[in-house]
Amino acid sequence: MACLALPCACLLSAGADQLAIGDTAIRNVAFLVQPDERFTDTPEDRRGVIGLPVILALRTVRWIKGEALEFGFPSEPRNIYKSNLCLDSAFPVVTVASGQSKLSFSFDTGATLTGLYARFGREFPRLVEAGRKDSAQKAGAGGTVRDDVDPLRQARAVTIDFGAMRLTLSR
Repeated sequence: MACLALPCACLLSAGADQLAIGDTAIRNVAFLVQPDERFTDTPEDRRGVIGLPVILALRTVRWIKGEALEFGFPSEPRNIYKSNLCLDSAFPVVTVASGQSKLSFSFDTGATLTGLYARFGREFPRLVEAGRKDSAQKAGAGGTVRDDVDPLRQARAVTIDFGAMRLTLSR
C-alpha cells in the first residue's frame, strides 16, 4: 500500500461500498477527506464528520450533551402540523416559533454554533436579552474563525427526525 503526502490545500474524495453504523448499513457512501490542519481545535480521537446523505439514511439522530449519541431509533409519527424541518434542495431548513413569531433558518448539521442575524433580534428580543455577550471559535470544512456571539441557553438534547421531519431541542 502506497502513502500519498498531500499539501494542505488539497482535498480528496473517496467512497465506500458499505458503511455500517450500529445496525444500519449504508451502501455507496461518498467521503470528502480533508487535512488534519482544518480541525486542530478538535482532539484527534473526536475528529470526523458525517454528511447529510448518511444522516438521512440513519433517519433519526439524537445527541445528549456530554452523555450519548443515538441513531436509528424509531421515528415519531409524521404530522405536518408539528413538522418544522424541510429540505430546500440539499439544504435542511428549520422553522423556529415563539409566541406568534416564526423564522426559518438554514440548519447546518455540522456546525458547532448557530449564527443568528438581526431579524432574530427584532422578532425574539427577550431571547436575545437572556443571552450573554461572548466570542467563540467556529471550525468547519472551510477553516476556523473567531466571531462575537450572544449565546442563548443551550439545549441538553438535540433530536433530528427525518421520518417525522422534525428538529427538537430539549433542556
